[in-house]
Amino acid sequence: MFSVEKDPDADLDYAFKWASAVYPNDGTATDDGWLQGDTLATSVFVVSGPDDTMSVHDGIITDIIAEDNITTVSTDTMAQFWIIGGTAGYTYTVTNRVTTAQTRTEDRSLVVKVVQR
Repeated sequence: MFSVEKDPDADLDYAFKWASAVYPNDGTATDDGWLQGDTLATSVFVVSGPDDTMSVHDGIITDIIAEDNITTVSTDTMAQFWIIGGTAGYTYTVTNRVTTAQTRTEDRSLVVKVVQR
């Protein structure tokens, strides 16, 4: 699980890279990514926390969308998202659940501590 701090007024982008950071997503012995040659088919983000003041702007796999004047890009190996809001002093968890083309499902989570700066 990864963690970050953000200001309640910040609208910041983050990404989960599901493939290897260095090697191609080819499933060979050098491929150290989770996908191992597979690709993302769906990507959903869920925010959990003590209140509902934090939200996520998420992208559509292999597409570019504009939402509230924010362009979000995701690919078939990476899920990029924007986090806005949150209450200072509270901690939230943003979970990315992906399903691959081979129908495997996995979650990765980001812990977000909101700190007034």
